[in-house]
Amino acid sequence: VLSGISLDPLTRNTITKSDDLMDELATVARQGYALDNEEFLDAMVAVAVPVHDRSGRYFASLATHGPVQRLSLEKLVSLVPLLHDASERLTAVIFDLDEHPHPDEQGPLASETRKS
Repeated sequence: VLSGISLDPLTRNTITKSDDLMDELATVARQGYALDNEEFLDAMVAVAVPVHDRSGRYFASLATHGPVQRLSLEKLVSLVPLLHDASERLTAVIFDLDEHPHPDEQGPLASETRKS
């Protein structure tokens, strides 16, 4: 699958071997989230979770990142349950619009605007 793809290093931690990348992808699939330990930018770490459509197919990611001076990998991993919850809510909002009205159509300000 990865033959012919160049894995050029962006930082000292960038994965540059296809076997290593396949191993990392297997880990991500198993644990349900991905970590970026200064692989894309020096001194920047990140965590991402998948966002699924109604059929359970992955179509987007939800991520947070920050500088290593303020955010550790351990802290990022502790945020995974919150990110998964936000991902599920995002899916519900995107794909179940009837159950989740547009923000302009709810709340006290919206009802006041409709009266005029």
